[in-house]
Amino acid sequence: MIKNNKIKDINEYRKQNKNNYKNREHKKPGHKNSGRKNNKYKRRLKKRRVLLLAILVLGSSVGYICGYSVIAKMKYDIHYLKKDLRKNEIILEGLKARSYENRSVNKMERDAKEKLHMDYPKNNNIEYIDVDY
Repeated sequence: MIKNNKIKDINEYRKQNKNNYKNREHKKPGHKNSGRKNNKYKRRLKKRRVLLLAILVLGSSVGYICGYSVIAKMKYDIHYLKKDLRKNEIILEGLKARSYENRSVNKMERDAKEKLHMDYPKNNNIEYIDVDY
């Protein structure tokens, strides 16, 4: 004969399944409460993973901010170095112009005669060209 296991009353069902969560069959053989320990281990492992992920994100963000601050400082330094370079170029241009002013025409003429063997043209060296319109 087939045994009929139908429950006829809700109270009978509650009595049968009372504290049934303790008697689950997922335990490893030979270990007392191994199912609970395994769950605790899994929870700890998840917490560690989350903590490790949080530490990695925090570390990378701090590294990014530090790197960005170094780059910003270097850009700041480059800007002021370019500004100083432009000021020095202006001063150099002024000094060159002043040195050309200080050279006298007589000195330039003497240098042309001595170093380059240049001289004023003589009357017999000048040729005139007649142009008819």
